[in-house]
Amino acid sequence: MPLLFEFIETIWTRNFKKIITILMPSLALAVFVYSAIFLSHLIILNKSGPGDSFMSQGFQKTLTGNKVPVSEPENSPPKSNLIQKFIELNAEMYKANQRLNALHSYSSSWYTWPLMTRPIYYWVKENSRIYLIGNPIIWWLSTVAIIYYVLNIMYYGLKTILHTTSYFLLAGYIINMLPFVGVKRVMFLYHYFTAYIFAILMMVWLISQISSTKLTTNKTPNSSTWFTTGIIIGVLLTISIASFIFFAPLSYGLDLSPKAYELRVWLASWR
Repeated sequence: MPLLFEFIETIWTRNFKKIITILMPSLALAVFVYSAIFLSHLIILNKSGPGDSFMSQGFQKTLTGNKVPVSEPENSPPKSNLIQKFIELNAEMYKANQRLNALHSYSSSWYTWPLMTRPIYYWVKENSRIYLIGNPIIWWLSTVAIIYYVLNIMYYGLKTILHTTSYFLLAGYIINMLPFVGVKRVMFLYHYFTAYIFAILMMVWLISQISSTKLTTNKTPNSSTWFTTGIIIGVLLTISIASFIFFAPLSYGLDLSPKAYELRVWLASWR
């Protein structure tokens, strides 16, 4: 992940030799990991199943228990090798995702996820409802942390005094968001969950840095600083727990009166 920021810096400074030096090993590693996962999948999972109809006869012939009709060798396609299966499976996955053009009333775009403007309304029965919704306090504070770090880097540059951990966590967040940028198929709030983990970690790290005065100085925290840290963390923890309890009925389908439900709909788009 730190390579991501080094790569951005080399682009900014137009150091193209360094770009190649960073890019090529990174791409090679990414291709190796991606290919190894799929090849292992194809080797281990070699049984026939309901998804066979999406694949070619050559692919299906490699599966145990396949229902490919027996025909003369000259009229029958040969079995696909492992590389051919790898390419075909990825191509079919891409086509399948491209075919998902249906809309959904609770879908959301990737750029709305950090604000949680559209949770998912799963179920309702009388006065009980189930939403996929996060804790707004944690969710929005984590977004504030993301914005802070991005603005800090934009203002001071990549050589700012932020701790290496900050770069690592921000890179993890960006890497987990990038795959969804430009995706046209229907998407939902739960696609944000992996990036959200990094957002929470960044929030905690930022609170730690601010409260221990390490964000802009190298001073060693004293007892007063740690006391302040405890107060800040205690207040935020109390508010976060209270928010969890307050919104829990929407997550667990607990009974709420109409008035109590309305108190929990903080945004009109949550309906």
